Amino acid sequence: MFKRSIAGSYHKVSVKHLDTYLDEFEWRFNNRKKTYILRDILLKQVAAPNLECKRLTAKIQEPAA
Repeated sequence: MFKRSIAGSYHKVSVKHLDTYLDEFEWRFNNRKKTYILRDILLKQVAAPNLECKRLTAKIQEPAA
């Protein structure tokens, strides 16, 4: 599976960075069944305050010209 992953994702693999490729492959394999993993990672990175539904769906008032 690793060889197929390398052929499908990268053009060339160097021995110097082989550990990094293996780490990434291992992480992807271990998290393959987590449907929302990327969304959860992004939300943790952003650390934004909660956005209430009424604020999200509120109509935007355009400035008077």
